[in-house]
Amino acid sequence: MADLTTSDVANSCSKVPGSPANTDSIYLSDYLVGSAPPTIHYIPNFISESEEEELTENVYNSPKPKWVQLSNRRLQNWGGLVGKRALISDGNVPEWLAKYIDRIYNRPNHVLINEYIAGQGIMAHSDGSAYFPLVSTISLRSHTLLDFYKDMDENLIGSENSPPAQRVYVGSMFLEPRSLVLIRDDAYSKLLHAIEETECDNFDEKKVFNQSDLRKYLEIDGNQVQQLRRTTRVSLTIRNVPKVNKAVLSTLLKKP
Repeated sequence: MADLTTSDVANSCSKVPGSPANTDSIYLSDYLVGSAPPTIHYIPNFISESEEEELTENVYNSPKPKWVQLSNRRLQNWGGLVGKRALISDGNVPEWLAKYIDRIYNRPNHVLINEYIAGQGIMAHSDGSAYFPLVSTISLRSHTLLDFYKDMDENLIGSENSPPAQRVYVGSMFLEPRSLVLIRDDAYSKLLHAIEETECDNFDEKKVFNQSDLRKYLEIDGNQVQQLRRTTRVSLTIRNVPKVNKAVLSTLLKKP
């Protein structure tokens, strides 16, 4: 299989190898979310159910010290720690992760795994300048809504320093289990993204960019519903950090 590199993503005719799970390749342009701010691609069923199970099993079989507990979720870092401007690399991306992320990037070097129990989320934030201006996320086990916000103050566009009262809700991406979402351009650099802390998503209150992907979930036993209950979700956020600060890593390794 050929690889989709970070430079390839800029090409609207790029192919994603092995996606959806039962095909050899697809054109990335077929998965552009036209109603979203530029540029978001969304690929449902990027991995199969058996691949989802394999990934989930490996995540939960990881050594306990890999987990970092935060107030609103817990996470694992693979590949090193990311600072404001560079990656402090440990070179440790295991094969069970690498074989999936190689479908998206050529030589990815950082994966952040987040576990969100129903009711947990993350405040509006940007991913910063350390990363190549593209973020790719695979969702496991549960859906979620990824909300986007812009700042009314043009001087603070894309900044986490703006007061929440100055932020305007733009819309949301509905992320299904086994899906892949790729975010770049203005959607990456000029907008903040967040996951609301809720156990149940109410779609009457949301503007969902990919309505066609959501629609099939809103009919249950012939009845239309406007709410979906979340379960525990695991996300794999796959990124390339161009600047690797090996000097800092060496210093840290020498500390007692």
